[in-house]
Order: sequence, then C-alpha cells, then structure tokens
Amino acid sequence: SMGVLLADEGGRELLVRATIGLERERHLGFRIPIGDGPACGIVGWVAHSGQPYLAPDVRRDRRYLATVPQTRAELAVPLRLQGRVIGVVDVQSVTPGGLSA
Repeated sequence: SMGVLLADEGGRELLVRATIGLERERHLGFRIPIGDGPACGIVGWVAHSGQPYLAPDVRRDRRYLATVPQTRAELAVPLRLQGRVIGVVDVQSVTPGGLSA
C-alpha cells in the first residue's frame, strides 16, 4: 500500500492526503505529529529528520505505529520543495523484507 502525507501550515503535523491499498482509505484525514517522539511513528520522524527510513520488519522497529495491522515492512521518503520537507511518501508491504532502498 502507499500513502502521501503532507505537512500542515504550521509544520507540526502530517495529514494523510492520499492513500491506496490495505484498507488505508479509512486513514484519509488522519494526523500524525512531526518529531522524534513515540506518537510520531516512522513518517513523523522522516518529516522531522528529512531522511528516508526503511523498516524491513516493523514488528522489530520502535518507531512503527501499528495503524495497519497487516504491515510487515515500511519505507518512508521525505517530499521536498525548495529545500524544505513538505510531506512524506509512505509505502508498506505485508511481507517482512518486502521493500528495499
């Protein structure tokens, strides 16, 4: 599955703007804080750090937020515009190790 999350105007939260697969449509409008705390998950950390992040097995990753129970691997990549992070593209797989850099 895949989702596109965009930062709000204040740059404090990501908002799920588009998504497909694994029943993620129910997450449209869902908000995730940007930062390094436990509530930020992988995508919030990626927006905060500006670095892509690959979790080959989310069950072993402290950053993962269990929003889609079937997810086993996750890749999140920051979206940049004019040098600043404006959002994150998030891809998830049901197979451990199902994604690679």
